[in-house]
Amino acid sequence: MTDSRPDRAQLAPIDADTIHRTCETVLWGTVPHPSDDVADQLLGHVRQLLPEVRGLVRRRTCRGEQERTALHVIRRTRRTLRATGSPPDANDLWGLATYCRALLAMYQQLRPLDDWPAHGGRADGGRR
Repeated sequence: MTDSRPDRAQLAPIDADTIHRTCETVLWGTVPHPSDDVADQLLGHVRQLLPEVRGLVRRRTCRGEQERTALHVIRRTRRTLRATGSPPDANDLWGLATYCRALLAMYQQLRPLDDWPAHGGRADGGRR
């Protein structure tokens, strides 16, 4: 059986600004049901962040309450993904956008400092 997951080197870098904009569109947008493009983009962000955060937890970059929080976010995100219809409705997207923001926050908090980009496209959302 062949593993169909892409190699880490083939994955696009995490773009925190784009993820934030997508989540804001879903959570606070004035459109009752975001477009299919926004839904696809949100699902892509969740699917990109989920293995990253899971990997950080496995590498034991966190302990205690932070680890329990990360594991909770991972479990709830997976459960929400499994329950999401096709196409996802507004409630599905709202839940996924909420978990996507939580995954991004966990990713930013748990990632080792030497892993941060040296310039532009900062995964920390521009924070210093």
